[in-house]
Amino acid sequence: MQLDELLTAQREKYVVVLHEALKKAQLANPNTHTEAMLAMTGGDFENLPYTFQKYVVDILRIKPDGSYGVEEINLDSQLDNHTHFFDRGLMKISISPFYWNGCLITLDRAPNDWEVYYSWIEKWFDHLQTAKSKEGLSGLIHNSTFPQKVEANWEFSLDLGSSSIDALNELFDLMSGQGILNLKISSENHY
Repeated sequence: MQLDELLTAQREKYVVVLHEALKKAQLANPNTHTEAMLAMTGGDFENLPYTFQKYVVDILRIKPDGSYGVEEINLDSQLDNHTHFFDRGLMKISISPFYWNGCLITLDRAPNDWEVYYSWIEKWFDHLQTAKSKEGLSGLIHNSTFPQKVEANWEFSLDLGSSSIDALNELFDLMSGQGILNLKISSENHY
């Protein structure tokens, strides 16, 4: 399987489930919206750069009393149980079973400049820079955790939301250009 085929299949599975959940939610409450951006400002989030406080929810319901309800899509299976290997320049990419909306990215070292990653996040959170998806969705990532050193590696989680596969391909190119030699994508329950 080619890299773009694998990424496209993962993304399409998420988009189908999101559309199904949205239709169901809108039948129950017509004042339901998809991909609303929120800022998480309390608790652990208040000390993070604003980039890491942004969060795009899958489904937001505005109830008759004015309160809000949030629904996050959770996929219950991956497409296959194999690890796939690809090369991007000098960087080796291993893709284990993962969820498009719940990826764990593991790097063998810190990039030469984390600012490159932060700029990537900003781009894919910015609806003015990111084209709407062919399905009429925002084309945005939904969140990213702040990178953390875990033993000898660096890790962060991504919810790729309705972003195109171009988002991940761009991230691969950026990390390859930042001295990363090994990048792994998985979901946390597949360690």
